[in-house]
Amino acid sequence: MSMPSPVSLSLSALPLASVLPLQGSQATHWQQQAASHEQLYFHVDLAHATSKKAVLSAIGLALHFPSHYGANFDALADSLSELDAGQATGIVLVLENLPVLADFDAAAADILLEILQDAAEDWAQRKVAFRVFYS
Repeated sequence: MSMPSPVSLSLSALPLASVLPLQGSQATHWQQQAASHEQLYFHVDLAHATSKKAVLSAIGLALHFPSHYGANFDALADSLSELDAGQATGIVLVLENLPVLADFDAAAADILLEILQDAAEDWAQRKVAFRVFYS
């Protein structure tokens, strides 16, 4: 049995903790889904990121991390756990155009996705959905 296309899915059909590939023009779909489910929506286009620090800084800027955010993997993990979801029922983060750079290679991308998965699981334990879509 095949799974429906992610674009046809509702956020409510996904696990509370999800880190999934983004396909095609899904960013708008997930933005609309976030709005209809009263969830926070953050979008980060990394097409112009030229370094690991630029990738992590762009994520921090989009998620409104505090000014002391260090733009490294440890700071990202800490800041994700301290996000203020307010009254939202969840958080939707879309990361588009993850780059391949000298200091942000496939291994660094894997670390980023692991940190996001850990954050998603942490938020799910708090009964708050945390879903990430990336390309």
